[in-house]
Amino acid sequence: MVKNSYSNLYLSSLALAALLLFACNPKKGQLTGTWKIDKLEINGTALPGDAIGNPDVTFNGDGSYTMNIGTYTEKGNFILKGKELIYTYAQSRPAEDSPFVAKSGVADKVFAITEMDSAHIEYTANTKNDKTKTYLHKAQE
Repeated sequence: MVKNSYSNLYLSSLALAALLLFACNPKKGQLTGTWKIDKLEINGTALPGDAIGNPDVTFNGDGSYTMNIGTYTEKGNFILKGKELIYTYAQSRPAEDSPFVAKSGVADKVFAITEMDSAHIEYTANTKNDKTKTYLHKAQE
């Protein structure tokens, strides 16, 4: 009887650990679709999405993405690694009047996901000099 109780406790602990692991590690499929950027916080200054051209980002099931901010378009690939979202810029094209500086070629930008569910994502740039925070919501399809 005691052995059976330990087995049940062990199995319950494994099930709980698996549930927590799933809840804490977003899956690529959760991102698939188009997300509207509600707000960016850059150096403590909030910029609403409509003030910067109603930006959006589309995550595709194959791991590619397209980001549109006003007349700026960026295409690349993304990886979800634990609670990190990593963008790899495959192609960048800043518009002549764009305040965004982008280079062609390949570069990685790592973000720490602070909140994520089926309708909202918040992530923060994960570098020493960049603490930009991004707030997104899932676009209606």
